[in-house]
Amino acid sequence: MSFNSCAFSGHLGADVELRQTQTGTPVSNSRLAVTTGYGDKKATLWLTVTAFGKTAERMAEWLAKGSLVLVHGRLEEQVWQKTDGSEGRKLALIADSFENLTPRDKDAEPREEPIPPRRSRAPSPPPDADYGDVPF
Repeated sequence: MSFNSCAFSGHLGADVELRQTQTGTPVSNSRLAVTTGYGDKKATLWLTVTAFGKTAERMAEWLAKGSLVLVHGRLEEQVWQKTDGSEGRKLALIADSFENLTPRDKDAEPREEPIPPRRSRAPSPPPDADYGDVPF
């Protein structure tokens, strides 16, 4: 059995590019800089991040160059023919979901629409419920 799942956090190197396939499915592409190590052992890995559907639309809407983001997805090798006839290869992260980790600006304008309160999953008992001999 195989399992291809990963998560990377880093900063976007450019704004997210949004386009559509011929069938109308939204597709986004961006570059993610993942830096590891410290001092003179610091290294940066650049990944291409591709997303589809609502995830692609949300990435383009909420993220910009420099955004700190956590991306969950799977790795995929992309192969293409270069103009000189040689074969090009790169590793891409196909995003299933993401979290914007960029701190909110304290001076930012308030949202025009208030965030609706979360509903509890457990329904509350009716006001006239009689629990009689329930031991708890």
